[in-house]
This record gives sequence, C-alpha cells and structure tokens, in this order.
Amino acid sequence: MRNITLFAFTALFALTSRAQVIFESGFEDWANNLPTDWMGVRTNLPASGVAQVTENVFEGQSAVRLTRATSGHQRFTTTALSVEEGQSYEASFQVRGQGQIRLGLYDGRPTASG
Repeated sequence: MRNITLFAFTALFALTSRAQVIFESGFEDWANNLPTDWMGVRTNLPASGVAQVTENVFEGQSAVRLTRATSGHQRFTTTALSVEEGQSYEASFQVRGQGQIRLGLYDGRPTASG
C-alpha cells in the first residue's frame, strides 16, 4: 500500500503568456468526504483511497492523502477544465510520499485514451 500526500496541492494551470489561472486547488474545500473539483471522470482511484489531512500540511489548513491498495496504475483527476488549442500551460505540485505523479490531458475520446 502506497501513500501520497499532496500538500496544499497547488495545481496551477496557467497560460504562460497571460498568466491566467484556470485551476488552482489547495484541497481546502471538501464535500461528502471528497475534495471539491476532483474525482473527475478519468479517476480510477476508489473514493476509499482519498482522505483529508489536516496535520503537517504544506500551506493552508488541508491536504489530500491518496492511498492505493493495488499495484496497478491509478488516476486522481480534476473535473473538466477548458483549455485552448495552441496555448502553453504550466502545472505545479507540492507532493510528499512514495509513488509517481504524472500529468496528462483527456479530450473525451473513447479511443486511444483520449
């Protein structure tokens, strides 16, 4: 079982030319024991593997702990975001623990992983 704690996970998706933030999450807002704006359609990590952490966080009052019970690849995704073709975006994270963090985009296609 691997745990990853995303401290005040700051996923900043910004247009580099205009520095417009299109998504930012510090895991401060939760509803039904899940972080707001997360558990998107491509999430395959069970809700039981997502927990709010309030001690020893990077900044703010909260963070998320992801626990995977199996050894396979699992995703923890945001809800849908709109991006523009041909624009550059930047993403940043604050992470502690074991595991791999990858960033990907999903365009809704049912084939070739979208």
